[in-house]
Amino acid sequence: MIEVSFAFHRDEEGRFLASLAVDAELPVECQRCLETVNETLTSRSELAAVWTDEQARHLPASLEPVLAAGEEVDLWELVEEELVLALPPFSYHDDQACIDRLVPGGAQREAPEEEPAKDNPFEVLAQLKRDRDSGE
Repeated sequence: MIEVSFAFHRDEEGRFLASLAVDAELPVECQRCLETVNETLTSRSELAAVWTDEQARHLPASLEPVLAAGEEVDLWELVEEELVLALPPFSYHDDQACIDRLVPGGAQREAPEEEPAKDNPFEVLAQLKRDRDSGE
């Protein structure tokens, strides 16, 4: 389910503005168990129509520029961008059952044994740089 609301108006300086509100519940993949989890997203933005990059640079920080290539702007594209920006980088189920499906006992599992430190392939470069710097 996605609910979108646009309110169009002009500010004191005559700029064309759009207040955009997006509320959505989207099915995404849980990064723990790879099952579907519903993510609730909310986004509010104040957009300003601009025709040049110069106009965009002079907008107040509270306004997001929308480059109007001609007379029309694709509103669905704006909504899509808002949804992508509102998505968290990772989505997880909130319940313990998700963790328990992966590891019986959940957080009570044993800590993994520490692996011995591996050689750093860049250590040779660091040593060459130290040698060069000390020789000057």
